Amino acid sequence: MYRTLQKPEPQGKLDLQERDILWIRAANRFRFFTTDQAQLMSGTPGRKKMNKRLAQLWAHDFLGRPELQYAFSRDAKRPTIHALGQKGAAWLEKNDGVKFPKGKGWKTANDLKDPSNLSHQISLVDVMLKGDREFQEIPDVWMTHQDQLIAQVDWPKGLRKHWLPTQVMKDGKLVDRKTNPDNTALLSQKLPSGDVGHVVNYIEQDMATEDFIVTNTLAASIAQKHISYADAYRRKLTKQLYGYSSMRVLWVVKGR
Repeated sequence: MYRTLQKPEPQGKLDLQERDILWIRAANRFRFFTTDQAQLMSGTPGRKKMNKRLAQLWAHDFLGRPELQYAFSRDAKRPTIHALGQKGAAWLEKNDGVKFPKGKGWKTANDLKDPSNLSHQISLVDVMLKGDREFQEIPDVWMTHQDQLIAQVDWPKGLRKHWLPTQVMKDGKLVDRKTNPDNTALLSQKLPSGDVGHVVNYIEQDMATEDFIVTNTLAASIAQKHISYADAYRRKLTKQLYGYSSMRVLWVVKGR
């Protein structure tokens, strides 16, 4: 198990292939993904060569592996988790025009403190990959991912990307309580009339770890999120930010 975090030596020059680029872009889109998810998104039939390739992408710093995965477990098995590496970020800046904030580097950025955040993100990636597969099978329906959606709009200065400038009542006054969806995706459908309908979907992944309601209206809870999204609907924030009138909030919960 510990071999997954023993970084191998680079073997010669690494020329990026189409599959490698897909994984690098996935690390930027999702932040973290498992080897199982890497296999699923790339359609790779076998694991042996794929595992060696992922190891070399790590060795050459195109991908990284957060140390926190030692504390992460799912179904009594700890998966290997991949993240963006320094060279992967540089490739995205050069080839995709992605702009990253200046910081201490990706090794520091990948060192999370709380394993529950990692579990939450990996579960969310499962949801988004499932959506990718299912919408590809529906004629005239397609999904625009969060990073693609945000690239199409002129995002307000001073507001973190993907966040909604929502407000809630506190002590009889409206106060700011910004809402950060777990993910945002645009679903589009070509209608029989030839027009195209669009709905912005805010996705909330509920791991059954959050309180339903708390006394402090500015703190995080299930009820507070409902109130915040209701505020976004009432003040038409989706139209203001993304240019689309229709919105939904999709809650993904454990079990049935």
